[in-house]
Amino acid sequence: MPKNAGINNAQNVKLDQDDNAVAAHTKDDVFSTGTVQPPAISPAGDMWFGTGNTPDNYNITDNANLGVETGLKIHVRGGADYTPTGSGPNGEQDYSVAAGVQSSTRASWNFDYDVNTAAGVAPGDTVNLAAAPGLSAYDFKMEITQSGPQFLSPHTAIFDLNAATHVWVDENNSALAFGGDDFQPSKGASADVMAHVAENSVNLGFASLQAEFGPLATSTAAGTTYDIKLAGFTAGSPNMVTFTHDVITLHA
Repeated sequence: MPKNAGINNAQNVKLDQDDNAVAAHTKDDVFSTGTVQPPAISPAGDMWFGTGNTPDNYNITDNANLGVETGLKIHVRGGADYTPTGSGPNGEQDYSVAAGVQSSTRASWNFDYDVNTAAGVAPGDTVNLAAAPGLSAYDFKMEITQSGPQFLSPHTAIFDLNAATHVWVDENNSALAFGGDDFQPSKGASADVMAHVAENSVNLGFASLQAEFGPLATSTAAGTTYDIKLAGFTAGSPNMVTFTHDVITLHA
């Protein structure tokens, strides 16, 4: 499967860019794997969306000039993190992930995402949090492309982040969405943190993803590939400021 070959999709030309175009846009970005930055991390040392969800082993893109970070992570549902098996241009990471389901309603794996527009600022630093542009200063988009031998052709869906609600809304069908419950109440995230951070864990068993990518019996079959791109743009413009890319191949 070609890496970062660009998506011929009429939904959004912002993401229809090849490797060279992405590289030009992200020349100020640093690609790495590891631990995401505060304020995406709770005082307990895990992610805000749930106890036991660690901030480690993410595929991370940092734009230090703007203080914007995006990240993706792949892990066994409720279990260990997957590590990359290969890499490609512009920070792309490849993952080999177990096919199949963990229960009748959930795939065996999750992907987690992190969007942070005040990267490096401590959660309690109200002065610098207030000075940093919030989520609404950018347009964040997540593109998921499914392909496999059981499908006639690849299928792509693009989800847009609603900065106010933290819900990711399907561009092609606004009734399909996920996210929005990023912060476990007991962790006590401030309004300032919530204005700058969107993060959560996603599973193919979610109703919106089953509506897009089919029932778990086919969407979790061995040989299926999921190409996930998480990108941020200056609000209302095609100016890409961050780009994180994972390719997940399911194996028996």
